[in-house]
Amino acid sequence: MIESNFIEISNVHNGVFKKFDTKVNGNLGSKIFITIYSLQLKHDGIDIQIDYEFGNSNVAEITFEMDTDTKVPHFEMRTRDHFSRLFSFNKNPWKIESKKDIFASKVIDYLDQSNLKYLANKEAFEPILKGIDANGKYKFNTKFYLGFNNKEESLLPIITFHQLLINHIKKNYCM
Repeated sequence: MIESNFIEISNVHNGVFKKFDTKVNGNLGSKIFITIYSLQLKHDGIDIQIDYEFGNSNVAEITFEMDTDTKVPHFEMRTRDHFSRLFSFNKNPWKIESKKDIFASKVIDYLDQSNLKYLANKEAFEPILKGIDANGKYKFNTKFYLGFNNKEESLLPIITFHQLLINHIKKNYCM
C-alpha cells in the first residue's frame, strides 16, 4: 500500500521514486531487513526529498533547502503528546518555538490546510519540524515516527504542507 502511494504520487508530481531493500546486522547475529521508500519531487524549482524507512527505526524524513534574500525566522515545532493534550485547556496539538509569531501562525495555517492537524488529532502522528537560516540558505527538515495506523495517509498531506511552506518563503523572503 505504501509503495503504491509513492508510485502514484511520483507519477502525478513528476517525481523520482526509488525503493531500497537492505539488511543490517542485529543483535546476536540476527539480520534486520530495512526498506526505504524514497521520493524526490521538485516544487517551484526547489527539490523536496522524502524518505520513509521501515524495518529499523521506522522514521520518515522530509527535507528541502532553498536560497533566500532575507533571513527566514528560525522555527521549531513538535507535537504535544496525547496525554498532555488530554489534561490541557489548549487543544492545539502543536508546540512551537519561533521568534516571529506571524511566521509561526502561517505554519500552523499550512498544517491545517494540508490536513496534518487532522492526522495529528486522529493518529499518533507526532512530527518534529525544524527550519534554520544559515548564510542565505534556508534548510527545513521534518521527521516523524511511522509507528501509527494509516501511515500511508501521511504522504500527500506532508507533501502539500511543504509545498505551501515553500510558496510562503518564496513570496516573503526571496526577491
